[in-house]
Amino acid sequence: MFIAGSGAAAYSRAGPGAGLAGSGVRVRIWNDALTNEHITREIGRRLAQRRRDLDLSLADVAARCGVSLQQVHKYERAQSTVSAPMLYRLSRCLGVPISYFFVELDTLAEIAEPA
Repeated sequence: MFIAGSGAAAYSRAGPGAGLAGSGVRVRIWNDALTNEHITREIGRRLAQRRRDLDLSLADVAARCGVSLQQVHKYERAQSTVSAPMLYRLSRCLGVPISYFFVELDTLAEIAEPA
């Protein structure tokens, strides 16, 4: 469900958690258009881009982050989902905040949302 507003989520005083309606509490509604597959693919794309920006090989990233070269490759190709702890380790190893992997996902949600 998508409530009018910008980005993948919007805020409403009604909807799920409507028991909070009238209390002034804002409830966040998630846009179903952005699937786990979309997010996994985008994280992989950004991981590969950051690796290239740093001029690192797959082996370099694997050694820095304590994971196999094959696993880094699977993350980049979205053949394997990155766990939260591993995403934290990757962000530290690549010198970016964890938010680097999620910035502007709202824009992707708007593109992915069916007309």
